[in-house]
Amino acid sequence: ALRATENRADEVTANLFHFLDDNTFLSFDHEDIEKLIQHGDGVIDLLWGAANRIANTYELRDPDPELLEMSRIILAMTSEIKNLLGKLKDIKHAKRLKEIIDQFHAEENLADDLRDKIAKRRYQAAKKDPSLEPPRNAWAEVIQHLERATDKCVDITDVLGNLNRKY
Repeated sequence: ALRATENRADEVTANLFHFLDDNTFLSFDHEDIEKLIQHGDGVIDLLWGAANRIANTYELRDPDPELLEMSRIILAMTSEIKNLLGKLKDIKHAKRLKEIIDQFHAEENLADDLRDKIAKRRYQAAKKDPSLEPPRNAWAEVIQHLERATDKCVDITDVLGNLNRKY
């Protein structure tokens, strides 16, 4: 199911690029729309990568509470992005956009802090018990994917902020 969802997202991305190539009547620069598509695809790829590592590659169990908090942050960010994209044609009237951009930057910083907290705790545990080293490294990959997904969400709001200033 994970792979099918990620494959479907890749198909949508390809279709959007074909649509851009075939349509010149869009009211936004193609480059801005391409950035939104690329960053959105990046979020999906990173989330798929994290989920795949948890479920299939490493069959991980017992996530850190901070990992669950990172997941909640990403869910909130992607929900807000969906809401903003639904109002794209009215981007110049997006009064809350600056607030949302600032909020996303703060949430991305929080995700960085959570990543570091998890890494430190798992590192300390592995120092005491070397048998914990492989799971610590596996979780580190997952955490890095999630943190990079928050970076991509910030990139999307930055593009939306640029659109707001342009139009």
